[in-house]
Amino acid sequence: MKCLNICKLFQLDILIKNTNGSIMSIYTNDTDTLRQTINQSLAQLFTSSLTIISSFISMIYLSPTLSIFSFLVLIILIFIIKKYW
Repeated sequence: MKCLNICKLFQLDILIKNTNGSIMSIYTNDTDTLRQTINQSLAQLFTSSLTIISSFISMIYLSPTLSIFSFLVLIILIFIIKKYW
């Protein structure tokens, strides 16, 4: 019902060219696409975060010295990139 009220705000020629069903279909498809995008993004964000955390834990477990060295190099690179970018 809210979508129909929004459709009433459009110019008259848009409503004449398109039936209400096609406009409602566009709204529905856009909403579904947005919902799927958000769901996939959240799932990928969770998976990526878990992968990064587990990689850091395994690096520290396997070789703490090399891990610390790698983290220091990473911090220095980030600092250089921020300074000169």
